[in-house]
Amino acid sequence: MRGELPDDVLRLIAAHIDSISLLDVLLLMRAAPDRSWSPPEVARALVTTEEMARDQLAKLRKAALAREAEGAYTYAPDARWEAAVDGLAEEYARRRHVVIATVYGADRGPASTLADAFKLRKRDRDR
Repeated sequence: MRGELPDDVLRLIAAHIDSISLLDVLLLMRAAPDRSWSPPEVARALVTTEEMARDQLAKLRKAALAREAEGAYTYAPDARWEAAVDGLAEEYARRRHVVIATVYGADRGPASTLADAFKLRKRDRDR
């Protein structure tokens, strides 16, 4: 399935997209690039919690996919990611299942799989 997505889209997913909820926030912002979004607005638009929206917006800012000013976020991908985000949006609209499988599947690569293993072990230990 990995070969089904363009290389720049795969790199973007591997580097920054760790969930479909994060992708949903990115695509929401991309659809209205001139609009600033507060966490409550994103939460309402995507029917999620403000805490989740705040976390996802912070991830997008850290990934150089959004800009933050006074608690509001604007779609602002770094030049190196702009075409990849456009490609990701197109692929998600056409072949959602391939994108979802890549985000959550084995296609994330060995480093992500290893990191996920430690997350699971920590959760098991905390029980």
